[in-house]
Amino acid sequence: MRVSSEDQNLERQKIILNDWLQEKGIEDEKGRVRWYEEKKSGASIDGRPVFKGLLDELREDDTLVVISLDRLGRNNAELQNTLYELRKKGATFEILDAPFLSPSQYPKGFGAVIPEMLIPLFGYLAENERVKIKERQAQGIANAKEKGVYNKPRAKRANTEANKALLLRELKKGNNDRAALEKILGVSRPTLLKMIRELGF
Repeated sequence: MRVSSEDQNLERQKIILNDWLQEKGIEDEKGRVRWYEEKKSGASIDGRPVFKGLLDELREDDTLVVISLDRLGRNNAELQNTLYELRKKGATFEILDAPFLSPSQYPKGFGAVIPEMLIPLFGYLAENERVKIKERQAQGIANAKEKGVYNKPRAKRANTEANKALLLRELKKGNNDRAALEKILGVSRPTLLKMIRELGF
């Protein structure tokens, strides 16, 4: 399981993986199931020490279960390297949001042949889409700056308790300026109003 920052939650992925284990009738007895969790924003496997460790620990007949294809690698080269490592160790894989890319979906004898033909194609499409999104984003920002209407996105506040304490202090000081409070807290108007209600003001 991986998310790209400390603020993001792994809970949704745990639920999906547990549902899959139950569906397959796999119980975590005698350490048959090993969980790996990583909170890293690195775009490459080199920036993901837990994933590198996982690949090192894989043994013959192990199955690596991931939520999505990008968990195996963020670009085609990484995907190919991961597939090579799995093949070398005699391990297999399951991709839960794209089961047609999982070797278990094909008759014996085909094994990983079909997925290994399809994965580079899907990897290329995903990589290409990421590049296009970044290009469109950069172009949009450049256009907005040119028109003088660009505002940097507000950083999300991870610690809502700290935010609530700050809001409480401001309200007790008599600061009822909604726009100013939004700016101080870095939140939207609906979030601000919800916080005010929760504090009983």
